[in-house]
Amino acid sequence: TIDFKAGQYVQLETEPYEKVKQKVMRAYSISSKPQINDRIQLIIRLVPEGICSTWVHKYLKVGDKVNFTGPYGDFYLRDTDADILFVAGGSGKAPIKSMLEHLREIGTNRKMTYFFGARTTKDLYLTDEFRAFEDVFEQFEYVPVLSHTLPEENWNGKTGFVMPYFKDAIRDPKNTEAYLCGSPGMINAVTKSLIEYGLSEDKIYYDSFG
Repeated sequence: TIDFKAGQYVQLETEPYEKVKQKVMRAYSISSKPQINDRIQLIIRLVPEGICSTWVHKYLKVGDKVNFTGPYGDFYLRDTDADILFVAGGSGKAPIKSMLEHLREIGTNRKMTYFFGARTTKDLYLTDEFRAFEDVFEQFEYVPVLSHTLPEENWNGKTGFVMPYFKDAIRDPKNTEAYLCGSPGMINAVTKSLIEYGLSEDKIYYDSFG
């Protein structure tokens, strides 16, 4: 079994294959809820030339034994009643999914808004799963924001960067926590914006990956 907090990650061990001659460790956030501790779910997108993602997608078979260590990380859901802003980009959906699965299990009426930044509609994934949380929680909204929309995509949602949309989502900055997951550049820009909107820096938690 593995006991973890919603938001933490494990180090997955890649076995040697034609790309690599030795074992390699890669960090992946757990996407499943901590209430189930006899198995975990990871979201691993295939990255071109990616050592671990190539191994998982093209070499790993159902029933194969895998090794991992963990859990690790200080990025986990705090047990408070504060409003929540989730902000993620790229492959940053996994830990937030774990947090939402956990909150569904224990029940909550916290106000929560999840901003997911992507370039185009091709970069959106698990959209239906996160939309479904809007039916689970009375005060949850999933807000994808696209920065480089194409005319043929017929995108009717929000565009540009996520930061300008924070204002309408923050009702009380002194009673709001933020959980950020994405690249260092995104983390820095979002943190600066949230502080300008009145959030306390010690209520901004993040998982930064390059």
